[in-house]
Amino acid sequence: MTGLMDSKELAMYLGVPLQTIYKWRTTGGGPRAIRLGRALHWRAAEVERWLDENTESDSRLGLGQ
Repeated sequence: MTGLMDSKELAMYLGVPLQTIYKWRTTGGGPRAIRLGRALHWRAAEVERWLDENTESDSRLGLGQ
């Protein structure tokens, strides 16, 4: 994944409904966006960083012993 993604591309990449992306914008969740004119875009690196930060550890999942 390289460059910028729009809302639809981000939703497809994350496997969530487009409405979830819009909800994250109003609730402050999700990766940070860039506004270019009227459109929102996401840097691939920012999405990956956000995913890394929100990945649960084995112990939180109840898998680590």
